[in-house]
Amino acid sequence: MNAKSATGDQMSDAGRLQALFHAWQRRQAEQGLPSSQAEAASALGMGQSAVSQYLKGTIPLNFRAASNFARLLGCTIRDISPRIAEQATLLTARVADSRENYSVWRTDRREPVYGPPVPPSGEPPDDSNRHPVLQPSQIDQWLMSRVDIRVTESYRSPIDVSPRSFFMRVPGESMFDANSRLSFREDELVLIDVDVRPKHGSVLLIRTASGDFILRQLISEGGKSFLKALNPVWPERITPIDTTALPFGTVVAKLSIL
Repeated sequence: MNAKSATGDQMSDAGRLQALFHAWQRRQAEQGLPSSQAEAASALGMGQSAVSQYLKGTIPLNFRAASNFARLLGCTIRDISPRIAEQATLLTARVADSRENYSVWRTDRREPVYGPPVPPSGEPPDDSNRHPVLQPSQIDQWLMSRVDIRVTESYRSPIDVSPRSFFMRVPGESMFDANSRLSFREDELVLIDVDVRPKHGSVLLIRTASGDFILRQLISEGGKSFLKALNPVWPERITPIDTTALPFGTVVAKLSIL
């Protein structure tokens, strides 16, 4: 009975995945972008046969496959499989600090790096690489002193970053592109390293002349530098860098709570 029920759940997952995949294909085609299963397989890092079998339900989805499909399709794991999302939630509930169950997507490698392993029972977690989630109003004070900052949220980073690094939530939708793996939704957590030297293609935290913080991609061409919004329909998507745009750090990763 349990096996039959599980098979039905898995087929429901495959049906949702198939509908989301077809919607992604339509969006890709409308924009003149590759939309075949072969292209999707390449982006997912698996064979085309595996993609086809996941879509048909021949291969049951697991957490990692659902996570990778969600990133490609611009949706959440729960959109694909409430069952897998619930399993992740239940697993997280067993950890003393449930917020430690997450993955980090490195912007330099375009691949997920999963959160620090849960330490054996009775052993304290290693907090040597823990960084705060800052509000925009706290960033100046953090960079000046890193003390007397009142934070209610922090995460450990599974990648090496400088001690002055911090997390912040993405402001607005200017950096969201449903058809790109380099994309940032509003309120997603990003990790900012103020000591990483930016280069062409880096995503920067910028403070504008009005004092607002925004994210923009650095474009360097022909000896000139520009700031680019990743959202393809954003007005004034590419603007030249001027003295009113003050870089505050480089986005090295984004964090997804599982």
